[in-house]
Amino acid sequence: MESAVRKKYTDEEILNHLQAQESNNWSVPKYCKEFNIAEPTFRHWKYVRFNEKPKPLKSKVKSKTKTNFISMKLPQIESSLVEIKLPNDIQIKIPQSIDVSSNLSLIKKLYKLK
Repeated sequence: MESAVRKKYTDEEILNHLQAQESNNWSVPKYCKEFNIAEPTFRHWKYVRFNEKPKPLKSKVKSKTKTNFISMKLPQIESSLVEIKLPNDIQIKIPQSIDVSSNLSLIKKLYKLK
């Protein structure tokens, strides 16, 4: 089996590729395919040279996991405690001085208890 050989590009070659892609107004995927350059490599070059933040790659795999957790904003409460009542009859009382969002993983685990 033949292994892929990584080409080492010079700074001049990298700059030429970046300028060519921009001046020809080609999309990054189209340019990379045409010149056989790995798209993540090309995006890295753009980030390093022009401090252009890479766009997140779209996942081709859709997640099939469903969560029953419902995100909600809590209203301002005058009391010193925040009470959370879960459908499995577990009650949680948290002092308002504690950031509830830091305890979300615990709340999710308690919700799953039955």
